Amino acid sequence: MDKHRRCLACGKLFTPSPCVPKQQYCSAVECQKARRRLTQKLKMANDSAYRDNQRRAQKQWRDSNRSYWQRYRAEHPEYAQRNREQQRERNRRQRDQRRSAIAKMDELPREKIFSSGRYRLIRLDCTGVAKMDEQTVEIFALKQEFRCKHTFFLKNPIKTVYCLPPAYRTLSSLCLPLQKS
Repeated sequence: MDKHRRCLACGKLFTPSPCVPKQQYCSAVECQKARRRLTQKLKMANDSAYRDNQRRAQKQWRDSNRSYWQRYRAEHPEYAQRNREQQRERNRRQRDQRRSAIAKMDELPREKIFSSGRYRLIRLDCTGVAKMDEQTVEIFALKQEFRCKHTFFLKNPIKTVYCLPPAYRTLSSLCLPLQKS
């Protein structure tokens, strides 16, 4: 009795090959392409040697075929026109996002803002473009709020400031735990 399986790509029933007992895709060309795409995607995500080899091979091909895209755009003007239109739209959306870059109180829940860890800070210019200079910083998420007792640091003395844990504080005498009232 034949054992049938459902293809993961097209969903149709097929009889697996006796030579491939774990076969999950039927023999249709499109299903085999889908299987290869998934395999390559997983390999690129999980295998650093494969990823490096792919990058080297792609770079070598680009270096030996430098004028490929110029020829392609010349031979396919509809592609070049569509690409220009899409780029204009992406640029417009990006400009609109920069114009409406207003801080919102409800953008992120307070407890979801940061978790402890290392982060790269990259300075943005006034147009929102990242500059080349960056810094690595370590951020500690605290469960306890601290208030600075020297209010000359703050315009509003009631304002809560967050301090590093005592082991990392340089001005530990200036910061006290916030008292719950």
